[in-house]
Amino acid sequence: MLTEPGPDGVATSLAEPETKRHRLPRAPLHFRREAGPRPGARRNTALAIALAAVVTASAVGWVAGRRIQSPAEIASRTAPPPASLITVPVELRTLTSDVVARGTVRYGSPQTVTLPASPLKPGTSIVSIAPVKGAALNEGNVAFSVSGRPVLVLQGAQPAYRDLGPGAVGEDVRQLQAGLTRLGFNPGALNGVYGASTAAAVAAWYRAAGWTPLGPTDEQLQSLRAAESDAFGARSERANADDALTTARNSRTTANAGVRKATSALNAANQAKRAAQLQLDTARADPQTTSTELAALQGALIQATAAVDVAQADVDAAKDEVANANAAIKVAESRVALNAGRVKQVDSAVSQVNGKLGIQLPANEVLFFASLPLRIDDVTVKAGDELTGPVMTVSNSLLAVDGALSLNDAKLVRKGAAVTIDAPDSDFRAAGTVSALADTPGTQGVEPQRYYFGVTFTQDAPAALVGASVVVTITVSSTEGNVLTVPIAALSVAADGTSRVQVRERGATRTVTVNPGLAAKGMVQVTPIKGTLAAGDLVIAGRGSAPAAGAA
Repeated sequence: MLTEPGPDGVATSLAEPETKRHRLPRAPLHFRREAGPRPGARRNTALAIALAAVVTASAVGWVAGRRIQSPAEIASRTAPPPASLITVPVELRTLTSDVVARGTVRYGSPQTVTLPASPLKPGTSIVSIAPVKGAALNEGNVAFSVSGRPVLVLQGAQPAYRDLGPGAVGEDVRQLQAGLTRLGFNPGALNGVYGASTAAAVAAWYRAAGWTPLGPTDEQLQSLRAAESDAFGARSERANADDALTTARNSRTTANAGVRKATSALNAANQAKRAAQLQLDTARADPQTTSTELAALQGALIQATAAVDVAQADVDAAKDEVANANAAIKVAESRVALNAGRVKQVDSAVSQVNGKLGIQLPANEVLFFASLPLRIDDVTVKAGDELTGPVMTVSNSLLAVDGALSLNDAKLVRKGAAVTIDAPDSDFRAAGTVSALADTPGTQGVEPQRYYFGVTFTQDAPAALVGASVVVTITVSSTEGNVLTVPIAALSVAADGTSRVQVRERGATRTVTVNPGLAAKGMVQVTPIKGTLAAGDLVIAGRGSAPAAGAA
């Protein structure tokens, strides 16, 4: 029977009704503390402890049973999950292969300026007003002055190489006319011919800039006088040759008349000779003719024969006079032709010299630049210096980048390649092109084992970038437009050597034979040649394991 201590410390049967419990007399309070446990209480406590131990042992056994697993169960729980397909979408994009380098920004297209010589202005050239470093050069500006004359600025692709003045013809004249037109001075038609209108426009330009245009020089005036003197002499010689020709022709006319007269006399003499011969022959045939008559007829024949000889000599002399006259005519005609050419030559010389007497533009008073405005970066002369070499270095307002490449990268880069320029210290990004690439290492101040390259900006960039270090990304190959691309891992090779990708759709896999193209940045260009492939299709790029369900 189970018991439990009652409120007074006496064990009470759990099964008995409360009416049957026997209460023992309580000990006085001063005896309770000293009294030990009673026998019934000790038995109940031991029983409760035993019961608790059994319950605890059962719980421990149940938990241990839950924890213990067989080797098969452990292998089943720790095995990797089944492999899953890794798919990625086909992308439509422009694929590029790039070379990345660093560079330093500077002002672009530096060029050294040297003045050409001008035959119009021989002698020593002294710098009157030197260029100013950092100054801007715009069209129509005076860059500096030499020997008291201005050096003006115009835009044009062809550098000045000769003096321009009335009569000059060429592309340099046309670009002068175009520049004058842009500045508001009318040179007439832009035909490349330096005429009166162009000269007037040049004069107006000089005066607007505060300078006197260049007119005829003393040397030009002296040349004109010499040419005119030569022309007068040539014309005089031509006149003398014309007179000689006229005389020769008159002599030939007279000689021809003498030939005709002498020929007529010869004909008459021959006729008289024939008549005398006939008379002599008739007389000889007549037996009645006396010897005296025969002798007279023979004398008449002799006189007629002599007259023929004289007439023949006159004819020959007249013909000689005609031949002499013809020879004189040829000489005179040659002199006339020679002097006619001489007159034409000296007249042309006079025209040329005279044509240059108008307003002129000396070669050393104008600088043509392909693009403007420009900036003066460096000045190599000062006022008072004799001008014998470079005057200054200028650059345009477009920025450029200088950098260096390794040998392997330099082999990939080509002039004209597209470039992206990034400034790491800002969000600025700009486009450009490779404008220079050294053939040998160590040039332009780069390290001996590296190759210099230059980049020109193709869009506006702030001047604050000058001197900054930038990242230059050079496109060395490109698909030149959007193409289908997949990860390189998605491309496989079939047994027959063809390339292919596997497309996953609606739980099934199909194979598409492709022609691979440019590969860059982990992607490859593909063109389907058997099967269909479109942007957004899912291609298999590998196989992987998905995390187990419920795994952390």
